[in-house]
Amino acid sequence: MVLIEQDREIKELSMGTSHTCARLDSNPEVMCWGSNHSGQLSLKPDDQSHLKPEAIGSLKNKDLVS
Repeated sequence: MVLIEQDREIKELSMGTSHTCARLDSNPEVMCWGSNHSGQLSLKPDDQSHLKPEAIGSLKNKDLVS
């Protein structure tokens, strides 16, 4: 189980083989956790698993394309 800050709502999830990212409520902030071996979490690549969600940035004033 992964805990997100109290009073926050997950709007979208995106999952890879060994990592997950969540777009949160109205902020809109993105938090990711899991393997970062190849920089999947938008952090400097490392050989560690990040078990605690890490904020990787905001989508405020960004265009989303899928």
